[in-house]
Amino acid sequence: MKRISIIILILLYGCGEKTIAGISNDFTPTISYSINLDWNNSEPRSITQVDIKWNKWVTNDSTSFLSYYVKDVTTENDKLLEDFTNTSDTTYTIDFATGTFLKICVIANYTKDDIDTYISSDTMQFFTQPLSPASEILIDTDPLQHNLSWNIDDQNNASGLIIFRSFIQEDGEIPNLLINPSNGLPEQQEWQWEIVYETTDIGTTFIDTLNIFSDYKYFYSIKMQIEGSDVIENYRYSIIKPAVAEMINPINDHELNLVASNDFEDVIILNWDIYDYNDFYSYEIWRHDDNLSTQQDLISNGQKLVEVTNKNLNYFEDRFEIGSGKKWYYLIKTFNNYGQEIYSEIVEGDTRL
Repeated sequence: MKRISIIILILLYGCGEKTIAGISNDFTPTISYSINLDWNNSEPRSITQVDIKWNKWVTNDSTSFLSYYVKDVTTENDKLLEDFTNTSDTTYTIDFATGTFLKICVIANYTKDDIDTYISSDTMQFFTQPLSPASEILIDTDPLQHNLSWNIDDQNNASGLIIFRSFIQEDGEIPNLLINPSNGLPEQQEWQWEIVYETTDIGTTFIDTLNIFSDYKYFYSIKMQIEGSDVIENYRYSIIKPAVAEMINPINDHELNLVASNDFEDVIILNWDIYDYNDFYSYEIWRHDDNLSTQQDLISNGQKLVEVTNKNLNYFEDRFEIGSGKKWYYLIKTFNNYGQEIYSEIVEGDTRL
């Protein structure tokens, strides 16, 4: 009964809120072991799964290994993903939906002198890039038809494509596109979005001749999705493209207040104020190692680290070859669903030696 109680306590408290990214939150001075949770870079990066690794338990005379726990600690309701009792099990593959960010914790459970139970744990943010959307959408309008064309990224994994269309009368309100997360389809309360084309033969052109009237204004969005997936989040909508180019919604004025950390050895943590409007489309996080004078200079010469499609995500852990005692410069670019954009100020982050 004592062993069961100890394990329950480990499950509840092993990766608490006080865990600092990249730093074990429990330390026993006599144990020369740390988990060092990290990406498993021996496996290729995927948009639908994450491969992680950690250090193998170091055997010594005073301790006895019990198990590794892998947990999802993104929310207050921690979720046990796997329990390993073999010390050699130090890699794990986790299925992620596209464009997902999760905080993963690995715990090593052990006893010391066969009496007390201890843990060593490490926590990191892991993520998948979102599915690439259809881009550079063009619409040529002819009487009674619209000729659509678009580009698809060479690395796009989609196996299905759906074109949605909305329309308004001459003085109608320009439509927004709100997605119901339970089914991945547009909400229909304020604006009606209908399917005008659906295929698994992915192409880059479509001619819309379905009920085109001269006194209506039309808007399109292209949904790419991974067919046959059990995870409904494996889809991506394009920005909204109007048939009349100037009919767009401007982006809301918003201060992102980006802040970068300077007190960790192996990670720079970015925090920002979310763009809390219904026309949100994505954040892009950009980085450069020179302090360039303008946001456009940084984007033209820098590196896009990640695209974020969850508007409520307000932090990112940069671990991409950041080095020790090195300065980096960051900005966030935010889009609404008509492709309009705003930028944060450029901020400096660094790692300590």
